[in-house]
Amino acid sequence: MAANYRQKRQEVGGRLASQSQMSGGSQPNLAGTTGTLNRTQVERRPAQFISASRNRLDSDSLIDDRTSPNSVLKRTAKSQDRLNSTSSSIGSNSSRSNFSQPTAKSHAYVDPVVIGNNNRNNVVPHPAGGPNYSNVSNYSTVNKHVDNKDTKAYNRVSREIITSPSSVQNPANISNNRSTALTADNSFYEFEKVRLDYLRRGKLYEDTIFVPSDASVYYSRNPPFRIDWMRAKDIAARNRQNPMFFAEGIDPYDVRQGELGDCWFVAAMACLSSPEHRSLFERVVPAGQSFQDGWYSGVFRFNFWHFGVWKQVLVDDFLPTDRGQLIFVNSINVSEFWPALMEKAYAKLYGSYEALKGGQMVDALTDLSGGIAEEYILRGSRSNLPSNIVNILFKSIERLALIGCSISGVESALLDNGLMTAHAYSVTDVRRILMGQQTVTLIRVRNPHGDSKEWRGRWSERSPEWQGVSPSDRASLGLIQRDDGEFWMDFDDFLANFDNLYICNLTPDSPIETPRKWEAVEHSGRWVKGFSAGGRPSKEASHWANPQYYLRLEDTDEDDDSVCSVLIQLMQVDRRKMKQKGEKFLSVGFNVYQYEKGYSLPLKKDYFDHHQTIANSGAYINTRQVTKRLTFAPGEYVVVPSTWDQDEEADYYIRFFLERGNIVEYCDEKPEKVDIPATVVSPEAKQQEETIKNLFYRLSGEDMELNPFELCGAMNEALRSDRLHRDVSVDACKAFISLMDVDGSGQLGFHEFQFLWGHLRSWKNIFYQFDTNNSGELDSQELRAAINGTGYKVSNKTLASLVFKYADKQGTISMDNFLILMARLMKTFNTFHEIQKDAVAVVSLEQWLDKTLAL
Repeated sequence: MAANYRQKRQEVGGRLASQSQMSGGSQPNLAGTTGTLNRTQVERRPAQFISASRNRLDSDSLIDDRTSPNSVLKRTAKSQDRLNSTSSSIGSNSSRSNFSQPTAKSHAYVDPVVIGNNNRNNVVPHPAGGPNYSNVSNYSTVNKHVDNKDTKAYNRVSREIITSPSSVQNPANISNNRSTALTADNSFYEFEKVRLDYLRRGKLYEDTIFVPSDASVYYSRNPPFRIDWMRAKDIAARNRQNPMFFAEGIDPYDVRQGELGDCWFVAAMACLSSPEHRSLFERVVPAGQSFQDGWYSGVFRFNFWHFGVWKQVLVDDFLPTDRGQLIFVNSINVSEFWPALMEKAYAKLYGSYEALKGGQMVDALTDLSGGIAEEYILRGSRSNLPSNIVNILFKSIERLALIGCSISGVESALLDNGLMTAHAYSVTDVRRILMGQQTVTLIRVRNPHGDSKEWRGRWSERSPEWQGVSPSDRASLGLIQRDDGEFWMDFDDFLANFDNLYICNLTPDSPIETPRKWEAVEHSGRWVKGFSAGGRPSKEASHWANPQYYLRLEDTDEDDDSVCSVLIQLMQVDRRKMKQKGEKFLSVGFNVYQYEKGYSLPLKKDYFDHHQTIANSGAYINTRQVTKRLTFAPGEYVVVPSTWDQDEEADYYIRFFLERGNIVEYCDEKPEKVDIPATVVSPEAKQQEETIKNLFYRLSGEDMELNPFELCGAMNEALRSDRLHRDVSVDACKAFISLMDVDGSGQLGFHEFQFLWGHLRSWKNIFYQFDTNNSGELDSQELRAAINGTGYKVSNKTLASLVFKYADKQGTISMDNFLILMARLMKTFNTFHEIQKDAVAVVSLEQWLDKTLAL
């Protein structure tokens, strides 16, 4: 496959440029070469695996955002749980992705053009050797932890992503598109219902949740200035204008940041409103909205991606002003209001305008696109910049990814070079050109302010470098500067001045048509204290209890038969909304293990006792999302997301973007009963059986049957000599009778009692076996092992239900409750097998009530 792919690329575009010629700005002395390098001429080399011990932070690592120079970009959000909005589910793949895709067609590569040379058909020669690429952990300089357990782990090579062709739709994608269309229709109906109702009544909509008050602006303090809330039409009237939703179309240069420190969101807005992302923009800002008479009723709608679903947020058009002028985001055209209304809707989603003060651009990019956002740290000791970053940028721009960058700083400040600290920019293009015999990589950056604060160094607007490029060459190469606020830089200067780079990869159901798309699989879950919150790998006693995801990678990358590319994103759900309750982001990450045949899934403690992680997300981070781009050799793997500490509870959302159609499944036990070999009955057990027999005849009375109370006395007398004995309750004995009572008499005969006693003796021994600390109680993890020890397997969901029902306040299971649990579990399995046919049970309501209420 890879050989055919390379041959096709040779046919349409000549030889590929070497990475060494693309990884920086100016490259010296390419003697005898001419031509302009098209952005698509990039190198793809086979992955080479390198030791992680020298090239990354260990899998258990932690860094704190409170000491971070980027802490100013952390959002100080505090949001309301109530939203006057409607929600709809995103079209998403099922929990299993197993698609077979035909080989994608290669892009057509344009022959390069030469500056200052009439020969426009020569291709730059490329060295035969290729660089090593190293995987990078995409994290902010926020709270990150490092654990030393996995120093022998192997880091995988970072590979740029080639996605499956959009022209080839698999069944899951078709389902996604239908689901997205359906939810869009439902959202439109809900909005129209509100709009038409107010229009019919001749009134203007007023939001009763996100009300025009100081509390909607600041949640932690009083505003530092007077805020007047005015409707858009009244603001426009003060400027002697008529209000418009869109003035003259959609232009990224129309959006200006206001007094609020949300440049990270404004930059993402600018990315979204660029012409190449128009269809994506219209998903967030639905078309057709206006202030026209007959349509306008004071309500507007916007859609934001929110942990796997697209949420429609309705707002009125009351906006915060100071002396009739908008305080926050606004448009260059004073009569245009979509930017201000969009910011208000986003503020409502998170509870207040103040919640948007200081944030991370990856969060905004994700919320506006639904895509997976990566962050690369470009400078400093924590730099995770891969050697093929230009390669990644070329391909990301080809796929119309949303790209941004920023410079760290405590507060916004203008530098001598024209750039601003603590400020977010967007990247709009990357080009490679030949200046005589020298290769130059240029990157185009945009300031969301759209003002004169621009780069003043090499390749800035009036720099001498442009003197060697004629206007016609500029146009033919696309080296255009489209408006104020946009500027070109040498890529070396870009790396030397910017600190962070953000790339948001679009989802398969994105409305933007691209030549190739990812395959996406998503899951939601929860870390539960004492059950599935096992902590990092060095928490050896509990790490195995974390949720697990099985990857079977067989379909290799289109251009490299030796590897499979995967992009993994782990997100904490709604932790920002819980800040008002004192909750903070937990430090989270994920680890990847090589699966070996012979081990059952989910993997148990014995596996983790003898295996190390082979890849991970890097440092554990206390931020909303952790993302990492990985490549693996074809094979089977298990991904384990976890919190830093054991027993930290939180909801999470995890996504897998796959270059090809491979398999991702949540690891769970399949409910079944496994036969356990019978144990040899000891002489002591035989003697005890004789004692039990005599006890039964003594307590059963003339009817030769035991009711629950008589059974309770018999059980406690028989078990009194056991270690850690605690009396069996009457409720437990009722459960035992329910299990064994075939005729419904509510009593047990001797043979029923004898059969029951055999199970109770076995369950009791298993309880003691897995009570490892001899506490007389089982925690949830010991319970899982104990149930498996009896021959039963249940799913994690069922196990969680059992813990909820039978555990005490401390989350532990007593002997009494364990025996009740096992009796009812056996009864449930038996009931299913009585009524099932072909592993499916079909019952009437009467049968279901009879069976379940008897448990």
